[in-house]
Amino acid sequence: MLPRQLSFEEPLELVQPDSDSELGDGRRSIARKSIAASIGVTVGVFLAIAPLLSRVEFCRTLENLNVATAIEARRDGHWLIPTLDGKPRTKKPPLTAWLTAAAIRQSTLHDMASRYPAIREPADDRLAGEVRLAALLAACAMLAATYVLGSQIDGPRTGACATAVLASSLVFLQHAQLATTDIQLALWVTIANAMVASAVLGEHRWRGCLGGGIAIGIACTCKGPVALVQTVLPLACFLVWRTWVKPTSQPASSRVARWAIPIICGSLLALAVVLPWPLTVLRRSPDQQWRTWLNEVTGNDAPARSEPWFQYLLLFPIALFPWSLFVLVELWAILGHIGRTMACRWMTNAAARTHAAMALTARKPGHAFAMFLILASICVMSAYKDKKLRYLLPVAAPAAVLVAGSIRRLAGEGHRWRLMRRLHWTAVAVIAVGLPVAGGFGIGGATRAGDGGPWYDRATAATAAAAMAALVLLGLRMPRWAGLAGCTLLIMLLTNALFVMGYAKSQPARAPLKALADEIWARYPNAVMYDALPGGERASLDLSIYLNRISRSIDPVRLPSLASRVEPQIAVMLRRGPTSQPVPVAPPGWQLLMQVRRGAEDWFAFVLPPRAGAPDSR
Repeated sequence: MLPRQLSFEEPLELVQPDSDSELGDGRRSIARKSIAASIGVTVGVFLAIAPLLSRVEFCRTLENLNVATAIEARRDGHWLIPTLDGKPRTKKPPLTAWLTAAAIRQSTLHDMASRYPAIREPADDRLAGEVRLAALLAACAMLAATYVLGSQIDGPRTGACATAVLASSLVFLQHAQLATTDIQLALWVTIANAMVASAVLGEHRWRGCLGGGIAIGIACTCKGPVALVQTVLPLACFLVWRTWVKPTSQPASSRVARWAIPIICGSLLALAVVLPWPLTVLRRSPDQQWRTWLNEVTGNDAPARSEPWFQYLLLFPIALFPWSLFVLVELWAILGHIGRTMACRWMTNAAARTHAAMALTARKPGHAFAMFLILASICVMSAYKDKKLRYLLPVAAPAAVLVAGSIRRLAGEGHRWRLMRRLHWTAVAVIAVGLPVAGGFGIGGATRAGDGGPWYDRATAATAAAAMAALVLLGLRMPRWAGLAGCTLLIMLLTNALFVMGYAKSQPARAPLKALADEIWARYPNAVMYDALPGGERASLDLSIYLNRISRSIDPVRLPSLASRVEPQIAVMLRRGPTSQPVPVAPPGWQLLMQVRRGAEDWFAFVLPPRAGAPDSR
């Protein structure tokens, strides 16, 4: 006799008992232990990354955009409409700039304005720690939200395992220590999806709809409508699929009555969060702002690229490294599951339908929900010209949940589990042991310090490689899924620390124009800065950060008009290409202050000295 849920006198039920079938005190004990494990992972990530935050200078363009904007908001009071080099920055919503500015202490900005290196340079390091600490806290909160999402989809054990999987993934470790918009967007998208999952997979309609609405509104305030692609669109796809494969005898009017008011209230909360700032901006210059936002949303102002439409299919395994194999296997299995559910709907033969229905008992609707969170977002993002690894950060949480579920299920399959573990640890060993070896011998230009030497001395490299090899062997001897996740997390956190300490010594980790900023502080601390670049282009923003002042754009032909100013004037010019090209020419009276070579670019700083008797200090 068929189980009741597979009886054909009723609609086919896809919801199956949780794998953690313990009831009462046992289930509560599992939940407590899972929460404790998730908290332990989060605290461990914070303690492992926090000491590294100030080691790398402001050398990344996207981070510098946010930090320079945050400094101006904190220093000059431009909070409602943030500015960049004195111009309103309204292309993207301001939440990330607000949070970053709030993390900057006023004493740090005060010390950054000192002309004495002994005061200014420690303040520069403190600034890096403060702004990146806000990103790290957001990353830790994302781990907590991932636990909730995993618990709603597949139980608390899967939630705890998903926390460790996400914390050890490449894309998470990279952005947990960068003050960019992407980590804030990923946090609020994950919170929104966790709240929505509690509504559609659990019994918390009001909490899920209201909390999800608020989180979606905040996510849109981070980066705009892309948050809807990563929350609302996957939810709609999942609901359509579930309605189709799982018909219900409940009247449509009854379902609408149960869900309409919570959904409307959640939508109103989302609008209340997201609308005030854009409406304020639109009041100033509606036509121009609409064009700016339209170009930003459609990607019309993105640079033309030759990346294929399937670029994200190549980037996705890299983003989830070292869990790439598990996530690919799980996605393939869930796609097959969805195909079987559709086939089951079309089957007319009772025996065939019974066999197909039996095959569905190992899956839950939450697995399909996680898959739609991944694939719906990737499909839409693949239509845009700009395809980057960091755009996959918001889908890393549902991917980690799928990996965790895959690990827990495979742990009961002898030969297949052993094969997957060996392949996994081989991939981990390549990066964990290979990094100190490459850094110790300076293999390739990427693992060489700024002076041309290797990242690490031979003794340090040998010790680190031996320690990593020992941890990999220890992981191989742990047959359970908890050991696999925990040991992988430990190795990846140590590998991340090794990488940051080595990378901080390399030339790419140096801010391009920090040396110029130091020279200006030493000789002309009260200079007024200009970017004399064609087309209104900005100089590298690390110059504005380390000088703690704005740098106005100016047409090079207008430089002679600055001769009547009292303060010293400094204009930054750029030459791209080989050194055989001519040096930019400044107007009469301007003197070459410094030339900085970075890659294929030469930066020239010309100074118009102050008139006699003018002050030379801030």
